Amino acid sequence: MSIQTWLKILFTSASILHILLSIASGVVWYTQDRDNQASSYIYSFYRSKLAGERISSMDVVDFKSIDISKKNTTSSFSHDIQRAFEKVCIPKKDTNRDTLLMLTASVQAEMTALRNYTQTWMPTKYPFLGVSEINGYRLLIGMFVISFLFQLIFCWHAYKDEDTCFFAEPCLERWLEYVFTSPFQIVLIASLLMIRDVYTLILLMVAQTVIVLLGFAVECAVENVVIYKPIAFNPTSNHRQQAIRLWLVCFVSSAMLHCVIWYILIFQLLSIEQETGCYAQPIYGTHHDEWIIPLRAVVWSQFVLFTLFAMVPLAQKMYTLDVTQNAGDTLLYGSVAYAILSVAAKFTLGVSYICFVRLFPFATNN
Repeated sequence: MSIQTWLKILFTSASILHILLSIASGVVWYTQDRDNQASSYIYSFYRSKLAGERISSMDVVDFKSIDISKKNTTSSFSHDIQRAFEKVCIPKKDTNRDTLLMLTASVQAEMTALRNYTQTWMPTKYPFLGVSEINGYRLLIGMFVISFLFQLIFCWHAYKDEDTCFFAEPCLERWLEYVFTSPFQIVLIASLLMIRDVYTLILLMVAQTVIVLLGFAVECAVENVVIYKPIAFNPTSNHRQQAIRLWLVCFVSSAMLHCVIWYILIFQLLSIEQETGCYAQPIYGTHHDEWIIPLRAVVWSQFVLFTLFAMVPLAQKMYTLDVTQNAGDTLLYGSVAYAILSVAAKFTLGVSYICFVRLFPFATNN
């Protein structure tokens, strides 16, 4: 079977799978108990805001643990904080609960009593790209639809072109697909990990977008592929040396951003596991393992698949160390690897995400 036939099968299957995943996500969302479980897939965004004693807590942040129907407008801000904090699951080893409150006071005794503090930073709702909250299912369906449209483009080239030249050269269309989908995959993963600060999310999105764009530069810099003239002020340079430098700079830069993104996400996952461990106790009546396992599946599967993307240019680099090799074959096999990894990443994200939100017992918005 020829490589062109394999490409036709690959992209046809990918397009069918993406549209089926979007339909399946919509069906699960539609049939889900929205009244009771909407808070597990609707995520509110926030930013830190400086609040003081004179400001009512209900004007700043809504605590799910406080019955707002019995709101006492005369109660102090610190009293409302204390009432909310008493509902938090604290491991037994943390005996001094009051010291965990990030309040400023003149002496330790005043902090312990939660009196006479001045100011503290509190989360407040804030629009992210003009939206105050996001529906995870809609974001998931949107990613599948965008990927489906790009798969149609690839299918068209696989059937139209008599050869594989479209896939045997740097393909901007493929990287545009990742630009329009992978940053939102990162946002969805971060939202599951309770990362809702708008500034953090913007930085994560921008970092992932830069990684993808650098991927196109890395692909163009594969030895024997880059076609441009040596820079004018250094006429002794040759294409091979410039390609090596461009590949090295772009790859190292994208690898650094990749490490930063996943350090944040994995560290947050480990923090959640540690801080919610006490919910596994029967007294809380929640099934901790039921929702923590899908959450681990989301993070670790996406980490492995996103990291494998970085292994593709490394393999290409090793392949092109032999100058007798055909650069077109290098990029062709890279295109196949990227397509398989992209489908695998979105499929595992969709399945593990749906499993998580259907089992997660806590509210995640407001």
